[in-house]
Amino acid sequence: MNSRERVLKAVNSEKPDRVPIDLEGIRASGINAVVYDKLKKRMGIGSPTRIHDTMQILAELDMEIVERLHVDVLPMEPMTAQWARQDASGGVRKRLFCGFGVYFQPGTRIEEREDVTPFLRFHIPLHSRMD
Repeated sequence: MNSRERVLKAVNSEKPDRVPIDLEGIRASGINAVVYDKLKKRMGIGSPTRIHDTMQILAELDMEIVERLHVDVLPMEPMTAQWARQDASGGVRKRLFCGFGVYFQPGTRIEEREDVTPFLRFHIPLHSRMD
């Protein structure tokens, strides 16, 4: 059974071959970037962590994670799909309050203030906002 069939069966109250896995299909089911990086390290994946949601600091999933965890539900936002295919180094590199380095989507402007430590003010590009 493929992911689409599995999810459709579950939504229609039928019994799929296994419970469908949703990891970041919508922002409410996303994963925190710090936790995601720890998961990747535990799985032996050393790629840089990308940020999918600048307000919640949610990670953008690597396709290797999607495949290894057998994730069935993926986001369909155009900007997210475009960012997933780009090299992380093309994004905006910043350190989070805990010292963890991440990459935000290209075009994200982040203002750092010295009077409040740590403080990041995010300016989300219009093309990445949900309508």
